[in-house]
Amino acid sequence: MNKNISYLLVIFLLLAPLHISSDSTRLMNPMPNQDTAPDFELIGLDEKFYELKSFRGKFILLNFWATWCHPCLEEMPSLEAASIHMDKTKFLVIGIHAGPGPEGINDFLKRNPVSFPILIDMDLELGPPDWNIAGIPSTFLISPEGKMLYFAQGKRDFSSNKMINFFEKLVKDYNW
Repeated sequence: MNKNISYLLVIFLLLAPLHISSDSTRLMNPMPNQDTAPDFELIGLDEKFYELKSFRGKFILLNFWATWCHPCLEEMPSLEAASIHMDKTKFLVIGIHAGPGPEGINDFLKRNPVSFPILIDMDLELGPPDWNIAGIPSTFLISPEGKMLYFAQGKRDFSSNKMINFFEKLVKDYNW
């Protein structure tokens, strides 16, 4: 009997993180230190160079993803819906593709177009230690001053009412 309970406990402990990480309805986690987001310069699919600091003055939802990452692809439509819903003068979604491009990225985006900028981190320079990314998808919410406010590891539904209300409240309560 005790042996069966032990097996069940081990199975529960092994499977619990999978259940927790698959909950796409969770909001984002607050960043404990709210450090300034590390700046970068990356090329976009439009072949222009972008620096993170050039987006200061608005909230940035910065999503690290890749075409080979199934959860990343599943959450992309919700990022697009959030991007369309939010006022782009105050809130901008930016995708950073981790890995080579743009061939595979363009193929995916032909089938799943997005209106927000997609930047390419071909050399995977933006991972740890600066961004403390343990896996993708990883998403950071950055303040208009460039501070990392919130973080989400794993797939989220960024278009859910709960998440949109969260974003709208941040924008509304900000001292513009």
